[in-house]
Amino acid sequence: MQKKEDKWFGLERSVLLDNIHGLDNSIKNEVLPYNLTDTSKRMDFLSKLIDDKRDKLMSILTRKARVDMYGWMYAKSEKMVIPKNLGTRYVFSMEDIHSDSLNEALASAVKLNSSINDYDLYISEVTCAHNGIDCAKTLLNFSLNPHINEVYVTDTRHVKIDKSIRYYARQ
Repeated sequence: MQKKEDKWFGLERSVLLDNIHGLDNSIKNEVLPYNLTDTSKRMDFLSKLIDDKRDKLMSILTRKARVDMYGWMYAKSEKMVIPKNLGTRYVFSMEDIHSDSLNEALASAVKLNSSINDYDLYISEVTCAHNGIDCAKTLLNFSLNPHINEVYVTDTRHVKIDKSIRYYARQ
């Protein structure tokens, strides 16, 4: 088996592995196959998750100048949907928008505007320069929350909104 580098984007691989191996079982169970009961195989599976995430980021950084992603926010008007307000958390696929992330975004929006409700969700298709991806933060967050498949950008100035739609699905 090929040995992986010890440092990824300035992070020690061992720290990432310690994070994911030390997670609460309820989080691990969200990402582990239900029939994987052997402890050693569970640890290997979790290690492979980290390796695969790193490999996906490396592939994107070496293949594409711009990366397509999705962002989300709650707002009363589409005029409020700008990169600065979308923030620095995105996903590569709409299916990866996790309910925990939506609930957190809703709670934050309600603090700013008490008339916001769960029908005020906007989903935005965005592009980001590949050098705007914060690989270290993405990997670190993934090692702590492997059930949430988010990608972080270093600065919202790297993000361009291609299209935003009001998303009416109730969570």
